[in-house]
Amino acid sequence: MRRSLAFALVSALVLAGTALAAEPGFTPPEPHSPNAEAINDTYNWVSIFTGAIFLLVQGALLYFIVRYRRRRRPRTEDGAQVHGNTNLELAWTVGPVLILVAIGA
Repeated sequence: MRRSLAFALVSALVLAGTALAAEPGFTPPEPHSPNAEAINDTYNWVSIFTGAIFLLVQGALLYFIVRYRRRRRPRTEDGAQVHGNTNLELAWTVGPVLILVAIGA
């Protein structure tokens, strides 16, 4: 297991290095027109915003993995199932729609 993980990590680093060899950095080239500058600004804004969401989600995932790891319950038993929380369902439907509207504006 450790050997496979080490191989995967080294492979990922090698692939990232080859991507950086062609164009240093992960940003697009410098813009040379007003339209290209607007596209570059949008790219930067979306990258920062999605990076922040990614970090929040991964932090919450790690917290819940540690907090609710299996203890006394058998592996075959499912946890409590919750259905019908309309406010929550509306929130996670309207939230992404508002984000997409902000990106498109």
